[in-house]
Amino acid sequence: MRPRLLGLVGGESGLTVLCAPHGFGKTELAAAAQSVLGSAGGRPVIWIPAPSEPMNTVDFRNVVRAAVDAARSTGPTARNGAPAVVVLDRIDRVAGGAVSVIIELLGQDQAMKVVVTLEEATAGNAFAAFASEYVGVSDLRYTADEAVELFCASGVTLPLELIRQIRRRVAGMPALMNVALEAIGALPGHRRDRRAILQRVDHVVHSYVLRNMLPRIESRGLGGFVLEISPARALTPSTVRLLTGIDDTGSRLAAFEDTASRLAALESAGMLLRSDENRSEELYFAPSVRDALMKIGSERGVDLARSCIRLSERCLDDSDVAGAVSYAIEAQAWTTVLEILECHWVDLLVEHASLLRAAVRSIPADVLASDPVASVGRDLLDSRLRPELITPDVLRGESSRDVLNIGTAQSVILRSAGEYRRSADVTDGLVELVDSRTDSERRRWGAYLPTLRVIWGVSYQLTGNFEEADRQLTLAYDAAIEFGPDFVARHAAGNAALNAALAGESGQAGQWLRREDSQPDVVGWLGPPSHVGGAIAQVISSLDALDLGGAEAAAVALDGIPEPGDMWAFAAYARTRLALAQGDPFSGLLALQRAVAAHGPLDPRVGSIGDAILVAARIDLLLASGEGKSAVDEAATVRHHYPLTAVAVARAHLLTGNPAKALRVCAGIDSGYTATARVRIKVLLIEAVAKHALGRGGATSDEWRLACRLLDRTGALSTLSTVSRQQIEEMESRTPTGSASVRAYLQSEARGLYPVVIERVRLTKREVDVLHQLDLGLHITEIARALFVSTNTMKSHLRRIYRKLGVHSREEAIAVAHRLSLIGDGSH
Repeated sequence: MRPRLLGLVGGESGLTVLCAPHGFGKTELAAAAQSVLGSAGGRPVIWIPAPSEPMNTVDFRNVVRAAVDAARSTGPTARNGAPAVVVLDRIDRVAGGAVSVIIELLGQDQAMKVVVTLEEATAGNAFAAFASEYVGVSDLRYTADEAVELFCASGVTLPLELIRQIRRRVAGMPALMNVALEAIGALPGHRRDRRAILQRVDHVVHSYVLRNMLPRIESRGLGGFVLEISPARALTPSTVRLLTGIDDTGSRLAAFEDTASRLAALESAGMLLRSDENRSEELYFAPSVRDALMKIGSERGVDLARSCIRLSERCLDDSDVAGAVSYAIEAQAWTTVLEILECHWVDLLVEHASLLRAAVRSIPADVLASDPVASVGRDLLDSRLRPELITPDVLRGESSRDVLNIGTAQSVILRSAGEYRRSADVTDGLVELVDSRTDSERRRWGAYLPTLRVIWGVSYQLTGNFEEADRQLTLAYDAAIEFGPDFVARHAAGNAALNAALAGESGQAGQWLRREDSQPDVVGWLGPPSHVGGAIAQVISSLDALDLGGAEAAAVALDGIPEPGDMWAFAAYARTRLALAQGDPFSGLLALQRAVAAHGPLDPRVGSIGDAILVAARIDLLLASGEGKSAVDEAATVRHHYPLTAVAVARAHLLTGNPAKALRVCAGIDSGYTATARVRIKVLLIEAVAKHALGRGGATSDEWRLACRLLDRTGALSTLSTVSRQQIEEMESRTPTGSASVRAYLQSEARGLYPVVIERVRLTKREVDVLHQLDLGLHITEIARALFVSTNTMKSHLRRIYRKLGVHSREEAIAVAHRLSLIGDGSH
């Protein structure tokens, strides 16, 4: 017996009522309570069995009195005076009730313990007012933990979630738990996979319903009635009238005057359950029982499809979109399913994503073929790319809404496949289509359009088109505030904050973060994508404000988001910036390595700005670690210079002693007024330091003034950490600006992220001469002759050069020498 149940009936005196239908174990619990209470203090136990046939109150009182008197005269009570434990089984079979009998017993001996069992809930209500303990259906059903304990105690080992799923299927009903356990225990071990087990459970429940539950219902004249209402997941009198067409004055079931009494009869028989016995009027079938009844009804010719359609329509009237689509699927009314999905997919996406996926996957192939939007939805779920569906020829003639649905789905699929530029190209066409519509037309789309705009904004964000991303995210936020849904407003605000933070616009990032924080948290599968943008932005914004503690706290919050999805590269970038600020570039390199291993190699050529900024992050981490050669080697692999990546390349050359090359890289960066503030500030600082290193200190004033002006406007103080404090003080001394940002930085505890100069490869003059000769293509003997040394000496020079450069051949040596500007136009 379950310990929890014994605790519910453990009172030493008073009345305990066990009220539940057949199959809930109330008699077994009464026997266990009798045994436990009787063994304590030698109390006499009196068991009055259930009447074999209906009994009147007078006869029942006589039976009880005789049993109690016998116990008092001959039992232990006669010897030690201990109060008795009296169990009255199925007293609802006593005509007229047995309340007066129980009151009489308790009045004779207030220390007596009386336990009664009954099945009729209405009879149980008569005892509720003076019962010390009332145990009902909800108490007797197995909890999730008790289900696990039941299986473990029986030696049936299954995954915990599978046991809990079985319990949900049978609603924890004790009789069904036992038949399910017995059936699973009989399965051979090699057949105990999830699908086989659940099928076996449904099979044995079907048999139990057919052989045990349904006959009891049919004996009451309710067999046809229960099959007719079986499609309903929640039953009230109004739902019954909808399905049966019976009103309270109908005569189809003369034994029951109204629908409420019919439902009460089914509840008393254990066919229906009540989730909250005290407050809810809704009753429901255990899921496996409902399935069994529907199967039996279908076999007996009951028109269940018609009932499901009626229920679907009722749900739509009540704004229960999930219920509507579920019933339509069961009716196999695919046209209705498609209509619901087309009109309400946003609601399903937010609250019932798994149902949306199941609905799309349930639609037959021939139906999908006739509906391009549903077909693309299926492709989206399966990550299946069909490029032909996004061509103008295919979209021509479709409604605007169909075009938006098809195009957005294809954009997401392309994005998932790493085709970021193609995804943005598709999005361009969708944005153009929406922009061509009037404002009143766009407003008629309500919550539908802002949901799409968030998706488009992220697509632009991932390709580095922050200007268009900002526009779409701002429009999405404004519309979501007016029309909903809330998750769109939060998602848009968080990603807009990320845009601003990446750009170095700290003030704007802060405004968007406050807007994000004003929206409710998003739960379920939409939680991570709706929260991750803001979490990343908070890390970067805190670093820009030189608030290391705030950045560390924000990083902890970011780590709590289980799956950053498309934003993984931005999340990894934020963690590398934090590692740099903490002075721990090695942990940053490790975190970057783990992120790339989990999500794929870095390749900016695919059009992802995330990949590009991680290449920049790796170069910066190597520089902070003092790995100048490795940083320059990494920089040499960059072919497509996104501004932030090019800034890292320029810094690598500057810090490894090649300011001239750093200036050439900066000259190729688009750092005009269309560039982000972060890029412009970093470029200006590199140019100022590089020119000073080349003896052109007088030419640095313009760069310094403009950098300070941008710093004061944006508040991106962390950009000053890319140069040393000494360099900042020298530039401010040469060109005083009175910048509040510079003053705040110098008064803080922030420090430079990189060494002022990183030692790179140093070669002797003779080794450089050898490299020049190798670059001319001369043979080793020719070089020895030209330099007036022996061949053996020449070989020694080569071994030292290879070792310093970390190479193994003359071709590699020449390539690395050019990359490091040891020879060629950049040598010095």
